[in-house]
Amino acid sequence: MVELVGLVAKVVFYVLTYEFTLGGITFSAWKIFITYLVCQLVGYAIWVFIKGVAQDADY
Repeated sequence: MVELVGLVAKVVFYVLTYEFTLGGITFSAWKIFITYLVCQLVGYAIWVFIKGVAQDADY
């Protein structure tokens, strides 16, 4: 059972870190996922800022 868990972890790690090239640019699933999370975090921070500014305005 421990060997199976180790094998599954190796496969998942290999899939996440496998790098492929498109047009001279190297990609990996892990880098794409992290970029997505960072963009979501920045977008959410901007949204919270705009929402806070809009609530403070006396319209």
